[in-house]
Parts: sequence; C-alpha cells; structure tokens
Amino acid sequence: MPHRYQRVTVAERQAITQLFQRYQAAWTSGDIGALRPEMAALAYTKNEARLAKLTARGKREIIKNIRVRRVVVQRDQQNARVRTYRISGTMVDVVVDTTAYAHARTRWHRATYFKDEWTIDFGFANELRVMAIKPLLTI
Repeated sequence: MPHRYQRVTVAERQAITQLFQRYQAAWTSGDIGALRPEMAALAYTKNEARLAKLTARGKREIIKNIRVRRVVVQRDQQNARVRTYRISGTMVDVVVDTTAYAHARTRWHRATYFKDEWTIDFGFANELRVMAIKPLLTI
C-alpha cells in the first residue's frame, strides 16, 4: 500500500540532494553525459533531447545558488526499491543567449521557488538511478 509524504533519513536526504545538485550542475554546463550511469535510458534520452533543443535555439540555462529545503517521499512502491520524491527549495535559474554580448548583459534574478518530483530506483546495491523527473512548480 503506497504511503504519502514519508520523512526520509538524513543519509537518504543527503544522497538525493547531492544527486539533484549534480544534475543541475551538469545541466548548467550543457553536458549531462556524466550523469548517464545515474539515469535510466528513457530519462536520460528525454533530458538530452531537452538540452539539445535549448542549445539549437542558441540558449543556455544557468542554475546557481541551489538550496534544497525539503525532500519527502511522495510515493513508495511496495518493494520500497522505487520511490518518488518531492524535492523543493530555491535556486537562481536563468536562460541566457549563448552569444558573448547577450551573456554579458544577463542580469541575475532573485532566487525562484521550485518543486520537482523525482522517481528514483535504488537498485539491488542501493545505487541511485533516476527514472523520471517532473517539474511541478517554479515561482
């Protein structure tokens, strides 16, 4: 029976937060290839396509000052191996033009509030593998 909004252990919160921060850093660098071992094939392909689309439009997303405030289990599968987490916090998230001139004129905005849903498979050796990422809210 699925449970809603379970607390997570300190170690689990730390692992999820670090994974989230690595993902955002890779997205900012424009290369998520380093995360391939930590992502299911479908999740990786979808994110790679989103990044390629952004790059093709001459844009780049820069994410800074990430503050994960809350990590809770939203859904827990019966075998407890696959869990969906609700991750929320604040970060500065700006899409910039890739030309040097446009980038030089970029103004950094205030931090925005975010809420994402990440489905993670812990595998057989407690190795994290992102199955899906679903942005829920950005203000």
